[in-house]
Amino acid sequence: MARGILSQAGALTAAALAAFDVALYGGWPEAAGTVAFATLAVSELLRAYTARSEAAPLLAVGVLSNRWMQAAVLTSLGLVLAVLYVPFLRPWFDVRPLRASLWAWILPLAVGPALLIEIRKGLRTVVAGRQERVKP
Repeated sequence: MARGILSQAGALTAAALAAFDVALYGGWPEAAGTVAFATLAVSELLRAYTARSEAAPLLAVGVLSNRWMQAAVLTSLGLVLAVLYVPFLRPWFDVRPLRASLWAWILPLAVGPALLIEIRKGLRTVVAGRQERVKP
């Protein structure tokens, strides 16, 4: 479990830092912090799905099988979007509204950590299956 926590933390950190770097050096330095925040927030919401099982892949658990999970994630995503796009909330969080071109960078970076977690689960399942076949 400790390895899983460390790898997830590393993947989330890498995604947020990559998003910050893309914005900073890609011509949107004023939005770099906001891009990193949005990437981290969305990637954490996606990670919540992967956390439903430590070993079973998300497709085996069922992406939409928990309606409370759907409600929580959609509500949280709505709050993130409100912070970014409701004018009187932005100063409280020191964020800027993001253009669609920035979301084109944020979404793939946010999906990356969840995808890596799922790949790790799949590899663990394959390795465990091979070990079972090798036992006498």
